[in-house]
Amino acid sequence: ARRGRGARAAASPVRAQAAGAAKKNVLVVNTNSGGHAVIGFYFAKALLAAGHAVTVLTVGDEGSDKMKKPPFSRFSELTSAGAKTVWGDPADVGAAVGGASFDVVLENNGKDLDAVKPVADWAKSAGVGQFLFISSAGIYLQTDEPPHVEGDAVKESAGHVGVEKYIAAEFGSWASFRPQYMTGSGNNKDCEEWFFDSKKKSLTN
Repeated sequence: ARRGRGARAAASPVRAQAAGAAKKNVLVVNTNSGGHAVIGFYFAKALLAAGHAVTVLTVGDEGSDKMKKPPFSRFSELTSAGAKTVWGDPADVGAAVGGASFDVVLENNGKDLDAVKPVADWAKSAGVGQFLFISSAGIYLQTDEPPHVEGDAVKESAGHVGVEKYIAAEFGSWASFRPQYMTGSGNNKDCEEWFFDSKKKSLTN
């Protein structure tokens, strides 16, 4: 099994490559809030740019107020590039995607096994060849020598760790990515933008 690099990898350019060189049909299960929503949006854009077919399943309803905010308000950038966008409940992912089949699933919603297991089990039963999971750098134990790298000790009680162990046992081809805080274009969390903006101003004054 392959595991994504830790927080240090965030400094590298994003290169979206599904298993193997062939173009894949990818399902992105995207959360409807927080920094992970931004990750899913840009993952989808990168996959489309690489020539893969992409469906984005967003939690909830298309008509909700959340969809009026970025990155959801920018979904036209995905559909204009060929993506399909759907909304629904990941616990019944098969119904949400209308019985479509996929080569790769990117799970970017659940934070524990209760939330991710229905998606993983559906993917396994549907013959999905590769399962990707957006975990969190928050699973690492504190260290005096940041940044974290793959192999650093983690909190065994963290929900994301339980998910990583489960998909490692269920899928021959899998990866877990452990990002830190998201900021930049498409972010809808004012608190994080305020922090980074303040830091930038302190460095330039």
